[in-house]
Amino acid sequence: MNKILSLLPVAALLMLAGCTADEEADTGELVPISLTAEIEEVTDGGTRAGTSLLNSFSNGDQFGIALTNCVNASGSALSSTTYTVGTGFAAQPYITAGSTATVKGYYPSSASSATTFTVSDNQTSDANYKASDLMYASATATKASPSPTLTFSHKMAKIIVNVTATSGVSSITSVTLNNISRAVTFNSSTGEVSSPTTSGSITMSNNGAALIPPQTTSAGNNFLTIVTNAGTAYYKLGKTFSGGSVYTLNINVGLKDIGLTTTITGWNANGSATVNPTVETEVFPLSLANSTHVGKVICTNGHIHNTVSIVSCGGSGVAIIAYVGSAGSVDASSTTYKGLAIALSDVSGSVNSSKAWKSSNDGTCVSQNSNVSTAVTYKNGIASTNTLTSDGHTHSAASACRSYTPAAPTSYTSDWFLPSLGQWQLIFQGLASKKAGSSVTTALTISSNDTYKSSNLNSVITDAGGTGFNASLYWSSTEYSASNAWAVDFNKGYANYNGRKTYSYSVRPVLAF
Repeated sequence: MNKILSLLPVAALLMLAGCTADEEADTGELVPISLTAEIEEVTDGGTRAGTSLLNSFSNGDQFGIALTNCVNASGSALSSTTYTVGTGFAAQPYITAGSTATVKGYYPSSASSATTFTVSDNQTSDANYKASDLMYASATATKASPSPTLTFSHKMAKIIVNVTATSGVSSITSVTLNNISRAVTFNSSTGEVSSPTTSGSITMSNNGAALIPPQTTSAGNNFLTIVTNAGTAYYKLGKTFSGGSVYTLNINVGLKDIGLTTTITGWNANGSATVNPTVETEVFPLSLANSTHVGKVICTNGHIHNTVSIVSCGGSGVAIIAYVGSAGSVDASSTTYKGLAIALSDVSGSVNSSKAWKSSNDGTCVSQNSNVSTAVTYKNGIASTNTLTSDGHTHSAASACRSYTPAAPTSYTSDWFLPSLGQWQLIFQGLASKKAGSSVTTALTISSNDTYKSSNLNSVITDAGGTGFNASLYWSSTEYSASNAWAVDFNKGYANYNGRKTYSYSVRPVLAF
């Protein structure tokens, strides 16, 4: 990986080999040029690479030299050459008698071969990083002073990104700059750069650096993508980056940042910013939900938030987690769903809303059982709702669940459904466990249970910003008989089988995840 190197201090000079005294004598009036090269030191750290990669020009580094009023050893005009550290000039330049020579240097030497200079799109390697470090210097030489100093200045801007994994994120997979103009017009005669073009991405190392042409990024575009073991975090930035300057981003990435887009602000005078957004105490992707997250809010983008009022991920709250178990434990239709979440409120109509189970008291529509111990084993609300909404009969309660708004975030969850009696049991147990602070596994029966009353459970829901259950009956999607269906009674905390299908009870949609 490329590491961040400080600039070559001004005092650390590289003497570039000239010719010997004998060579000078052989050329008569021609005076050989002998160069001293240094890299300009800037207060904010410069743009050349880091401490273990480059402290100075190394053997093999090559920069181009543009010349005026110079000749080669044969006396022929010499307008350009290269210098390779450890080897020397490709052609030794000499000053003609009585003239002033201009000596211009550019690094890398390939910069003169075209009018466009392009930084690498993958600067994780030392070689690609160095090849992106465009530098320029200019000096004059005379017969009396044939040893000018070339002070190289950096034409690119340097961006350092230090990412720290926190709060549930254990590792950083990749760091990428996005919507960056990678190419720039370079004039090797003047050292000027202009007109950045070729917008694209640059991959860089974490705790490393990337070089980009001077440019202004758009505040509306994704500037930085950080991929972690838990997912991807995105960052926007509208900022002007100047050549020869260093910009340092210190970013703490936790689960609360995964899937979110954060705007980078707060740059200080030294060109650095620390990004540690604390939108909420906890924000997690839904895939990481466990039983401790009962009472949290599911957002439309698949994140878990503390309450409806502080959902700030660009989406909105749609459901409150009521139960989390093991994969495949909550609905017979799926081997992966592990949790159940209730809608923030009942279907329209609120208290004892006018929603009948069926328009008539007859027939067998779905799983039917008159034994509560068996009925609570039915965890098939998704399939039952699918059947009830498509069998040609009027099933108002199931239909109200399926068409409930806001829509379920089905990229992360099931669609809304009318829970079966066994799923109501899981919801009772999950909410009661949250309220008690310890596991509650009491079965739902036809006997009253204070633990499962709405008066005991509702604070878990209302604390999250939802509407508590009415102290009344709620339909399940499980049939009791041809004329009756199972319901749950939040006034007494038990399962009720006396409800005729045509009765109007409250309805609370549920989704699985």
